[in-house]
Amino acid sequence: MTPIQKLQPFIGTWKTEGQTSTGEKITGTDSYEWFPGGHFIQHNIHVQMGGQQVIGLEMISFDASTGKYPMHFYDNQGNNTISQATEHNGAWTFTGEKERGTFTSAKGEM
Repeated sequence: MTPIQKLQPFIGTWKTEGQTSTGEKITGTDSYEWFPGGHFIQHNIHVQMGGQQVIGLEMISFDASTGKYPMHFYDNQGNNTISQATEHNGAWTFTGEKERGTFTSAKGEM
């Protein structure tokens, strides 16, 4: 399995619910799919954040020199950010300038 193939558990459409650090409610969907060629993951975001609709596109790759997964994000409000993910023993940690999160599967599948 190549490092980028470790992202396979994310492939699909996911219901998104949560809140920002300022308490704004987030609801919507996130979908992940393989970009043609199998070297990148395309992440499409369609959420309501507070009173605003956010539509975004993120491209995820793997950087062999750092062992990290860079993520380049762009949205309908003109924002663009770069963040990264790391994986350790099935736990994924996502970090960016304003974002932090760690994800694990209840079944240990990720």
